[in-house]
Amino acid sequence: MNLVLATIFAPENLFVNGFAGLVSLVPYLFMAWMLPPKSPRTYWAVCIGMMAGLSLFRPLYTPLLRIALMFLTTVVVPMMLLGGSFPRRLIVMTVCLLLQSCAEMIGAGLWVLMTGLGTMDNSLAWEYPLPFLLTGTVGHLVCLPLMLAGMMKVYQRWFPLRKGDGGAGEATPSWLVWYSLFPLTQLFLLIMIENIVADHCHGDLAYTLAILALFVLCFAADGLLAASMAQSAKKEQADFEAAALEKSVAACLKQVKVMEAELMETSRLRHDLRNHVQVAQLLAVQGQYEAARAYLAEASLVRETR
Repeated sequence: MNLVLATIFAPENLFVNGFAGLVSLVPYLFMAWMLPPKSPRTYWAVCIGMMAGLSLFRPLYTPLLRIALMFLTTVVVPMMLLGGSFPRRLIVMTVCLLLQSCAEMIGAGLWVLMTGLGTMDNSLAWEYPLPFLLTGTVGHLVCLPLMLAGMMKVYQRWFPLRKGDGGAGEATPSWLVWYSLFPLTQLFLLIMIENIVADHCHGDLAYTLAILALFVLCFAADGLLAASMAQSAKKEQADFEAAALEKSVAACLKQVKVMEAELMETSRLRHDLRNHVQVAQLLAVQGQYEAARAYLAEASLVRETR
C-alpha cells in the first residue's frame, strides 16, 4: 500500500499526470459545443471528476487498461451525457478520440526531435520539463483544438450537429447510421497500430511520421465520405420531393380538367336557357301564352332528364 501511494504521489507522476489531466479536458469542451449536454452541470462534474481520478491513478495503469479507460472516458461516458441521436454522438466521440490520439503522436514526434529519446515516461518528463510542456502544449493545446475546430466545421456543413435530432424534432438520416461505423472501425485499428509503434518500435521517428500520415489520410477519408454520403442523401431527398411534386401537379391538372368540363357544361346550359327564354318571350309577344308555358315546361323536363 505504501508503495502504491509513493508511486501515485511521486513528484514526477504528479507533474506529468496533472498536466495530462488538464489537457485532456480540451476534447470535452468541443464535445459540449457540438452536442450540448442534457445537463451541463452533471456533464462537467462527471468529466472533471473523471479526469482528476484517472490522472491521479495513471501510474498504475497497464497499456491495455489505459486504452480501455481512454475509450470509456472519451466515448462511452460522454455519449450518455450529451444530446443528439446515437449515430451523431458516436461519430463525435470516436473522431474526438482519434484526434486526441493524433495530437499525442504529434507530441511524440516533437519529443523525439527535441530530445533524441525514443521513449518518454514520467521520469524523463520530470528530467526534461521544458520539452515535455512544449510538446504537450503544441500537441494538445494548439494542434488538437485546430483539428477539432476543423472537424466541427466539416460536420456542421454536412449535418448540423447542434440540432436536437432523434427526439421530437428531426429523424436521423439512414446514411448517418452506416457512416457512424466508419470512424469507429478506424478508431480500433489506429489505436492498435499506435500502441504497437509505441511498444515495439520505441518511438522511432519514421514510424511516428508514418502513423501521423495514416491519421491524416483517415481524417481526409472521413470528411470525403461524409460529404459524399450527405450529397447522395440530399439527391435522394430531392428526387423524392420532385416525385411528390410531380404527383401533386398531376392531381392538380386532373382537378383543372374536371373544373374545365364543369365550366363548359355550365356555359352550354346557359346558352340553352337563353334560347328557351327567347322562344318563350316570342310566343308571349304573339299572345300564345299557353304555348309559351307548355314550351317552358317541356324544356324544363328535358333538362331534368339530362
